[in-house]
Amino acid sequence: MDRDELHELVMSLKEKLDAGRLVLRDPHTIRELSEIRFAEDGKVDPASISSGVRASAYASAAADASRAMRQISLQEVQSRYFEILDQNFGSLYSGMKRRGLNPQNVANSLATQDEAVNAFMSDLDDFTAGLADFWDFHGPIVELHLRERHTLKTVFGGDVFPSYTSNIACSVGLYSDTIVLPDPLHRLTTYKAVMQPKGLFRLAIKHALNVMSYRDLALAELDVPIVVVSPDYIADATYRSVMQNAAQADLLRHFSAIFGIRFSSQAELDEFLKVFSDFDSLLKRANEPSRILFDAESIAPLSEQFRSYKEDFLKGDEAASKPGYVLKHMVLGRLLVANDAAQRAVQFSGNPLIDAPTSWRYFQWKNEYHERVSRAEPDARRDVLISKALSLDGGEQRMLSGIPPESLIELRKNGALGELRDLICRGVEDVDAASESDLASVAAHVIENIDNAFAEHAKQLQNLTTSRLKFYGSDVSRWITVGGLSIAAAAIPELRWLAILGAGGAVLGASKPEELLARHRELNSESERLKRSPTGIMFRLLKKNFGFS
Repeated sequence: MDRDELHELVMSLKEKLDAGRLVLRDPHTIRELSEIRFAEDGKVDPASISSGVRASAYASAAADASRAMRQISLQEVQSRYFEILDQNFGSLYSGMKRRGLNPQNVANSLATQDEAVNAFMSDLDDFTAGLADFWDFHGPIVELHLRERHTLKTVFGGDVFPSYTSNIACSVGLYSDTIVLPDPLHRLTTYKAVMQPKGLFRLAIKHALNVMSYRDLALAELDVPIVVVSPDYIADATYRSVMQNAAQADLLRHFSAIFGIRFSSQAELDEFLKVFSDFDSLLKRANEPSRILFDAESIAPLSEQFRSYKEDFLKGDEAASKPGYVLKHMVLGRLLVANDAAQRAVQFSGNPLIDAPTSWRYFQWKNEYHERVSRAEPDARRDVLISKALSLDGGEQRMLSGIPPESLIELRKNGALGELRDLICRGVEDVDAASESDLASVAAHVIENIDNAFAEHAKQLQNLTTSRLKFYGSDVSRWITVGGLSIAAAAIPELRWLAILGAGGAVLGASKPEELLARHRELNSESERLKRSPTGIMFRLLKKNFGFS
């Protein structure tokens, strides 16, 4: 540690003790603190500071920092972040919404304008530096608040940011308390050296406009935030290095599974791979070729996917002539993403959500290689798979896509999350997060739960309709005999209706007007309850997804 910093830490510790703001209970540390010597320049002599005094000084400084960070709320950090985006992209976002476009449309169009690209590149260094400074200060605050919240948090990973085609929070947010999203613009610092200006500009505009679509959810005035935008730690060189080391360890496990040979070092693996002169011979040697996965959504032959990857990512790299090198490069990249997603979840005390199908498969394999260490936490495994199931494409899976942000906020303000979570996870028990078949069964079970809830809601609506028909069509019509009155009286506002019924009291049946009015209010109350219930709101918004007309 820097000597000046050490001096300040120790002097701060002594000052707090003298002022009575801090109490040290270890007599040895108290004695060691009194024995500290000072050098000729007036600063503490590092050699005289014991490990106990150092530890106490660090702990005291950390406590001060935590207290200071708690003074800034998550809501305040998110507000500051979106102010930055609004200043830079606000008018563009408003224009996109006004014209009914999407982030990809706008990004593609602007990328053809050299003037816009050049302006972006001229300001890029200042923008990324400012954003890095913002997260250097606010990132620890976000992490502290999220770790201290004992709620169900889902942490997005596996890609730069969720797809712009749907708002992932509006499906997963029906189950998880908070969805943590990485700032996609924070990662721009890692792309500057490897991307052409137009491509980088297109990527930045697309992600900037996409993240702005989450603003209302992030800034909604709720006790528990629906969305929190966090720093993207992959932008930090030290973090990337740690993830690289973790990915390389998983790489050996993955290639051991592919070829049925236990590789104990990178050198041993390289020695094995160098004998293959082409990809087809390497593929024939694989015991489990299904683990050679370039793109989970591609139907092209593996040899064609191999060539495409080499051309797209290793063009100009002389080592790309060796198929083993290409395969290692691809797998290492995928496992780096999987480890990053897992670490993000740990960092924020949440569960990982990996949207991209290929990244999801490698994440499952990573879990498998680590002997399913999460097996001791069945609830966490269940939550991972349910969140993943809810994020699936609504068109194909009939999951909960289509909930507008304002409706999700309404559900949260009405305190509906607990009921929704119980509904969605009902009957989902022991599952394996590393099993693709378990994901399919969980998705099917969640759909069944929602189908059943909607069917019950439809039945309640039908019962209510029948009750109204009986109330208005039978009970009232046979009691009202005053000339000129008819069933239309039911549409008259309550006070006037009561007066009219009262005027005809001599010819009414056994029921009193007050009883009729009470029954009317009861039916209206039930109608409002059904409309405002979580299932009722989802029913109105998603009925086409689940076969209701």
